[in-house]
Amino acid sequence: MKRSGGITIILLLVMALSGCDEIMPKSEEYAQPAAKATEAKKSIRIIATIDEQTPITQSFRQAHPDQNVEWVKTKGEDLSYALAGETSPDLVIVDNVWIRQLNDLDLFEDLSQDPYRAESRITDEWFPKLDLTSYKSLDGTKLIAIPKDLPVEFTFYRADILEKYGFPPEPKALGDYLEDPAHWVHMAKVLKQNSHWIFSYATDPTYMVSGGLGYLGRNKENPRNDARMVNALNTAKAIQAEGLVRNLNIWDDNGKNAIRNGELVMLYWGEWGKYLLKEWSPETSGQWKMTRLPLGSYVTRGGAAILMHKKSENKPEAWDYIQHSMTQEAPYRDSLEGKLWYDRLPGIWVTPLDRRAEEIWNAEIPNKLQDLNSPSIIQLNEIDAKLRSELNKELMILHEAISP
Repeated sequence: MKRSGGITIILLLVMALSGCDEIMPKSEEYAQPAAKATEAKKSIRIIATIDEQTPITQSFRQAHPDQNVEWVKTKGEDLSYALAGETSPDLVIVDNVWIRQLNDLDLFEDLSQDPYRAESRITDEWFPKLDLTSYKSLDGTKLIAIPKDLPVEFTFYRADILEKYGFPPEPKALGDYLEDPAHWVHMAKVLKQNSHWIFSYATDPTYMVSGGLGYLGRNKENPRNDARMVNALNTAKAIQAEGLVRNLNIWDDNGKNAIRNGELVMLYWGEWGKYLLKEWSPETSGQWKMTRLPLGSYVTRGGAAILMHKKSENKPEAWDYIQHSMTQEAPYRDSLEGKLWYDRLPGIWVTPLDRRAEEIWNAEIPNKLQDLNSPSIIQLNEIDAKLRSELNKELMILHEAISP
């Protein structure tokens, strides 16, 4: 069966791991000599899509002098090859977005069971009251991943400029004000008249809301048939119709200059955005404040998670490493404002088909913005119908795989 990214690669990978070595080509980068397992000093092998967290690996070695940590960085697209090496990793650390490519593989330890009981550690201690749906196996029966870093997305705004034109400058008041999409559009109109902008692209509202809704429903429902998504698409149409969009890429020099000179006065980033503002605009960074997203939306942007391989020969040591890492990162987690909103982050069912679904949505939303008169709920259902039509066979396989 032909499809990109998900089930075909997954089937090949499972066959490769079960002994059919000729199906999956081996990457020399990940092949490890069998003699390594006989070393007296145990080595915890980590395959990661992020750079080595050197302070954590070094402090672990100091706390466990009989253990070493081997960190192998790979690209997310190469995870299947990395996992098909002759030696299974003990731990896998991935950007959160890659969990959807792994959660239907029977490769990972169920960390909700003894001796780990990680679910209570996560929701009571590390990320209080967090919904763990996104970190479970595709069928929802196993906890296969532990969030390491969970950046909540914020609205960053120039408090001094908003106050100058009569808008709430304090975070709570502004967050409440922006729950109403009419207020958001009104603000954009007033600020535009004074050469300030709060939207980079017309798709900004849909992008920030859709991040909390997912693409597919476990029970075949359309998770984006939702009042928040309707409000977001209506808002996107309004700001496009009224010319309230600056159409600037904030990541290039023109966008950065617009932030520095007060042209762009509202941004929508993960909490890591405060460091970018200090880097890009040190002269004005003190005038920026943060509040929650408009339209009552709560989502994350970025972050990473850690998984334990079922075939690890060092599971107790790997679990020690996970706990050590979470302890070392506790001061950072405690410093985040987003920690107050973990209980409001929605649980999203992620699947290996999400990459294809994402491509369809990203292409279709701009098309729908060209038809300002069509009801948004109808347009959202049209996109969902297109998605289900294009992925029909894969969806049948997906739902068969999770049925009891």
